[in-house]
Amino acid sequence: MQLVIGKNKAALIDAGNIKSYELLKLIRQFTTLPIALYLTHGHRDHVGNISFFDEVHLGIDDYTMLDEGVKVIPLTHGEKIDLGGTVLEAYALSGHTAGAFCFINKEDGYALTGDIINCETWLCWSSSDLPHQYAKKVSAFYGELQEYGVKTVFEGHLLEPLTADICKDMIDALYGIDVENDKVHHIENCSIKNQHSFGKSTIIYDKERIKNEKRI
Repeated sequence: MQLVIGKNKAALIDAGNIKSYELLKLIRQFTTLPIALYLTHGHRDHVGNISFFDEVHLGIDDYTMLDEGVKVIPLTHGEKIDLGGTVLEAYALSGHTAGAFCFINKEDGYALTGDIINCETWLCWSSSDLPHQYAKKVSAFYGELQEYGVKTVFEGHLLEPLTADICKDMIDALYGIDVENDKVHHIENCSIKNQHSFGKSTIIYDKERIKNEKRI
């Protein structure tokens, strides 16, 4: 999770895995301002504390991942989130999930990316993008970061920031997938998921999906 504090309100990016009443106490050590929750996507390890927040924003295509009855405000691509002197821009980047979003602070030169741009990207489900599809989207996102001089990326599972060049490693890893020689990463529901790495990036994928796509 990341906490972005403006002059008028604060934005929490993602809501953790396990529900903890200590989260709000921790946030209140940094700010007393109203807090809005912005979710990079709807996977359960990013929405664990969603019930603590009255204002929740998420890409509409991930709504079905949440418990029924949760009130959510839909994110839109290019939406400006003005916290008062600090502005985040929402960037739709589906592939890991259908409703995934990143958040860019162009003024201060950083992006908040959850599992969307990270060191271990999971594209191993039927709902995920195929690697070459995702590579094109990551390339477009990287171009956006370069255009505005954004050099730092905060992902969803590392404490230390990454440089924006993680996008380059991801693109090379996505295009470099070798279904015949890549190693097994894990087995999920009796299905083998493989991995391919380049630089700091590892892509988790289902090689049978790729083989079937090539046959079509």
